[in-house]
Amino acid sequence: MKSVFILYFSIAVQCIELGSTTPYPASDYSPLPDKQLLQVHMFTRHGARFPTAKSFQAHLDVANLVQSSPLFKNEQIDLGYGNTSNAGLLHPTGKSSVFEYGQRFQARYKQTNLLTDHSKFFSSSSNDKRVLQTASSFFTGMAGTDLPNGVVKNRTLDSDNDMNKSCFLYVNTPKNKQEAKAFENSIKGELASRVNSKLQLNLNDTQVSTLQDACAFQLAFGSTLDKSVCKPFDEQDFVDFALDDDLAKFYTLSYGLEPPFNSQFGCSPLAGLVANINNPQLSATFHFGHAETIIPIVTSLGLFKDAQPLRANDACLAGRQFQVTKIAPFQTNLVFEVYAGQSPSNPDLRLLMNEKPIDLPCSKNGLVSLQEFESFYQEVLTCKFDSICQNPYTTIGGSNGNTGNVSVSTDIPAIPTPTVQVPIATPPVDIPPAVFTNIPTVIPTPAVGIPAPVAGIPTPAANIPTPAANIPTPIANMPVAAPATATKAIVSSALLPFNFHFLFVLLLV
Repeated sequence: MKSVFILYFSIAVQCIELGSTTPYPASDYSPLPDKQLLQVHMFTRHGARFPTAKSFQAHLDVANLVQSSPLFKNEQIDLGYGNTSNAGLLHPTGKSSVFEYGQRFQARYKQTNLLTDHSKFFSSSSNDKRVLQTASSFFTGMAGTDLPNGVVKNRTLDSDNDMNKSCFLYVNTPKNKQEAKAFENSIKGELASRVNSKLQLNLNDTQVSTLQDACAFQLAFGSTLDKSVCKPFDEQDFVDFALDDDLAKFYTLSYGLEPPFNSQFGCSPLAGLVANINNPQLSATFHFGHAETIIPIVTSLGLFKDAQPLRANDACLAGRQFQVTKIAPFQTNLVFEVYAGQSPSNPDLRLLMNEKPIDLPCSKNGLVSLQEFESFYQEVLTCKFDSICQNPYTTIGGSNGNTGNVSVSTDIPAIPTPTVQVPIATPPVDIPPAVFTNIPTVIPTPAVGIPAPVAGIPTPAANIPTPAANIPTPIANMPVAAPATATKAIVSSALLPFNFHFLFVLLLV
């Protein structure tokens, strides 16, 4: 399924809606000056990436196909993807943007001294290489190159950063794609006709859709609609592209899911958040994942919620709050700031999204006490992820406090620097490949769901336990997929911003 991005161009004030391929919309804010900041807790999606393996070759093939069009008579199309080994990895644009975000993060909180003692950090990551690269780039920007690298540990079946891969019922339940398909069917014929007229070719619907996907990535990497494979498209085409992505994500990751997933799919990382707030030995936590991580969390918080479910018609889609472009662009982040409150046991919370304050449904003037937060989200914070997922295995995460087994990983590739059509910003300091050595000797007491590094850490068992007999299948007579072996990497200790207003298209992982 295609994912969309929205890119913001800051030449004239205009917006191109590209969905989850949208470039990161950096902003600027400061901690509240009249309150004592105690902790910060960050959840972020990986930065701009290359297309994954499934789309990588398809993009190259369709680009080669349209090269024969008179529209490209005097132009050699080069998507700048480089070698196929780059598929799915962090793009240099993403590397620069994440690095700069790390620098802004450090500058923003420098006066609070929360980021000086790295032994009070806890960081976890999905084990996908682009996510690990994002963590490395962020911490290099935030902590600088003079600090020793940190330790990354793999964790299997992670309900905090890979909930969509770690939920037995979700994995084995067919997804509702009816509304997205209805919308696609209503626009694809006209789109293909218009694009073929410009190209003077005869592409089928699938090839036109693939070409638009390729354009979305070019926009995410800094190109414009008048260049390369984007020439046959206009802004309205990407408005529709974004609408399609919104409908798809609404029913597969958010409010359109069946209960209890439409409110509790993001419960595990939020339960872990509260546990970490109650741990005075922590000053900052960092979680790196995917769009599939951020959207469930946003949904469990009740943000961007419309009064009616999204439908494939103009009345429902006009003025909708649920927009993947806003919720899950590349590098989207949620930061919970914890401030001293009326009592030590009841601090105040403020939520920031993409570096801008955003009100929770229970906030007052942007703040909510921990007790009010826990009361308002009681059902979410007390949910049992493994129970609602009918998991025949135990996941690792804040929902159940299970720390699980860990092992040291060093499989983090250097971020590639392929030949590209558009200029890529280079960070002030080069970001080296992450090398995970120099395990610190001072390790804080871990929060719930956080394993402390210990000498002789056992490697997880090669095989996840086989589900017990007679585990009910979620849907009768439906073949059951094997449990996903999602893994989590935890970055501890001293491991450790593309900020134009461009109109881009966002691609979801």
